[in-house]
Amino acid sequence: KCDPDHVIALRERYAEVTPGWHMNKKHWIKLVLDSDVPAQEIKTLVKQAYDLIVASLTQSKLQELGLQ
Repeated sequence: KCDPDHVIALRERYAEVTPGWHMNKKHWIKLVLDSDVPAQEIKTLVKQAYDLIVASLTQSKLQELGLQ
């Protein structure tokens, strides 16, 4: 998952960042790990995706997962 404003820039910068398959193309991306995307950028994107998902969870789901 990715911020929609960042998705366009990533697709323009890296050939191996494409719309997520069977996902909302506005928010989800697919990236090939063995590609032109630097390892640090991949780590940053994974962290950002995690943060976006956690921010969208309900209070009860956060408690259930022990994240609150």
